[in-house]
Formats: sequence, C-alpha cells, structure tokens
Amino acid sequence: MSERQKWHKKIPGFRTRRWWKMLLAAAGYGFILLFLLAIGLAAAGVGSNQTITQQQEEISTLEEEKEQLNQRVNNLEDENQSLEKTSDTNNAEADEAEENTAKIDNLQDKVNALKSDKKQLNATINDLETENEEATQQVSNLEDEKKDLNQEISTLKEDSSEQEEIDNLNEELEEKDQRIEELTADVEDLRSSSSDAPSNNEASSSSNDEASSNEGDDSSSSVSADMDCGDFSSQAEVDQFWNDNDYSASNDPHNLDADSDGDPCESYFDTTSEPSDDSGDSSSENVYFENCTAAREAGAAPVQEGDPGYGSHLDRDGDGTGCE
Repeated sequence: MSERQKWHKKIPGFRTRRWWKMLLAAAGYGFILLFLLAIGLAAAGVGSNQTITQQQEEISTLEEEKEQLNQRVNNLEDENQSLEKTSDTNNAEADEAEENTAKIDNLQDKVNALKSDKKQLNATINDLETENEEATQQVSNLEDEKKDLNQEISTLKEDSSEQEEIDNLNEELEEKDQRIEELTADVEDLRSSSSDAPSNNEASSSSNDEASSNEGDDSSSSVSADMDCGDFSSQAEVDQFWNDNDYSASNDPHNLDADSDGDPCESYFDTTSEPSDDSGDSSSENVYFENCTAAREAGAAPVQEGDPGYGSHLDRDGDGTGCE
C-alpha cells in the first residue's frame, strides 16, 4: 500500500512540491484571505455607518424635541408670570372694590342722616308756618279791633261827656298797638326762622359760632340780635345801652321801647319806686315777658292774672290766663 499523503500536500500548488509554485499558491491564498477579510470589514463598516446615521438622526430628533420642550417650558414660564401679574391686578382691584364698597356704605349712612335731618327741618318749617299763620291772623284781628276802636273814638269825641270813656279807649288802643307791634315782631322772627331752617348743618354751626363770638366780645358796640329787657339788671344799665347805641323811639331794633315813648323798659323796671332790700321780692315784682315765647322759655306759661309777669298783652282773650 502506498503511504497516505498529508493534508497540505493535497492543496493545489503544494502537490508538486516546487517551491515557486508553493510560494505563488501561498501568495494567492493570502490574497484571497485578505480579500475576504476586506469584504467582511466593509460589510461591518456599512452596518456601523448605518447605526451611526440612525443614532445621529435619533440625536437630532431628541435635540429637536428638547428644543420644543425648552420652548414649551419658556411659554409656560411666560404664562405663569402673566398669571401672577393678572392675580396681582385682580387682588388690587378686589382691594379697591372693598374700599369703594366701604365708601359707598359711609355715603349711604350720610345720605340717610341727611334725609332724617331734612324730615325734621320740614316738620320744623311746617310748625313755623303754622305759627306764622296764627300770628298773622292775630295781627289781622287786632288791626280790625283797632279800626273798630278808632271808629268808636271818633264817635265818642263828638260827645264831650264821654271823655273818660275816650281815655279808656285810648289806653286800650295803645295796648292794641303795642300788641300789634309785638305780634309783628313775632311774625318777622318766624319768617326769619322759616327762611333759615333749610340751611345745612355747617351753616348753622358757623352761625352759632359767630353768635357765640359776638356774645363773648367785651366791646360795647357788639349787640346780640335778640336782646330784651330781661338781659339787663337795672334801668340804668338799659339807659346806658340805649344811649351808647344811639337808639330812639324810631330806632329800636330790639323793641325795648314797647310803647315808643323814648323810655326803654320803663314797664319792666319801676323807676318811681325805691329799690327793695329783699332781692327775691324785687325780682318777683319786676318780672316781665315781652311775649308768650319768652314766658314759655322761662317756664312760666300759662301766666295767671296776679302772677309775676302777667300782662294784658299776654292774655289775648282777656280771660285772666295768658299764653294758654
């Protein structure tokens, strides 16, 4: 049997055992191996490039999504800032609305108070108008009585035997004239009060302040607007005030000279009698009320005949009770 050949002797190019053929065969086989290796590396490189491209595309996509997310975050931050500003604005508007509501409530309270004051002033005006009408009617009645008395005087003057009755009628006529003057002054005061009643509280306050400052002035030229005989302590004080202000029977703004004879308050202060040591008795005998308003303010109304301060000018109907 022939000896079995080794495996490498079966490869083409090595079977002849010639060195150059084996060299060429080895070179050829090495080239083939390198070619196959290159093909394998090329295939691996293509796959790697595709993977890199895909990864780059994914990275680009992720970067775009990241930019979109960043943009969205920025938008959300802007919206948040806008909402915060809107919330601050709403809070400021809510505070302002609460302040306005409080102001409206205060104004409504003032309006209600003014309405209440208006009702009271209207009621006062109505009362003053009623008193004014009554006083006007009384003046009219007294003027009619004066006309009747003048007619009776004219008739009695023709008969000299009725001189005493004429004197009595003259006295009664003077009392009627005095009463007319007093009622006329009351009517003027009521009209003045009625015209001043609707004035606001500030005007009334300023008027009271001015009146208080005028009353507090020590100057002799400062005169109260509603003085009467009761504001003086003696006839001498009345006379001094009368002379200092150059008053006369035709210039008597306070109606101190009721009978217009040039002697103020002579019926209030008894100038013919000596002053009494008993001050209580003297004050009781010298009580005088110019009208029923003064008597009511002093708490003496109604005044009975024989009581201090009673006078015929207070007793309208002559029943012995004045200011009833």
